[in-house]
Amino acid sequence: MTHTHNLKLLFVDNYGNIVEDKKHLYEIKYIFCDPLTHRMDWNGKIENFTIQWNLKPLDRIQTHFMGDLFSCPIYEKDSIIYKHTQNTIDSINSKYRILFYTSRLVGDRHTIPDFIGVV
Repeated sequence: MTHTHNLKLLFVDNYGNIVEDKKHLYEIKYIFCDPLTHRMDWNGKIENFTIQWNLKPLDRIQTHFMGDLFSCPIYEKDSIIYKHTQNTIDSINSKYRILFYTSRLVGDRHTIPDFIGVV
């Protein structure tokens, strides 16, 4: 499996209405396509965390179920991915409020005998 996580972004206005602004949304999505590093607290220690998302084309039906940003971060803790995504959004100057939803993609993890960890 090449990707483990999916990210869906959308804009809302001050009244909570979804805003369709495809041009601006793609500008924001391309920010996520660069490797972004944030310094975050992890177990009482400030660490660098870098995540890069990949923009993949989806058909019309797929867009109702998922976002078009995919990643396979090295971090096993979803809280890191969530916090990193929130930090990225907080650093973006947008004319709309940006909401997001992250999910793990379905997949089987395989272990190798006599190996410590997950492959």
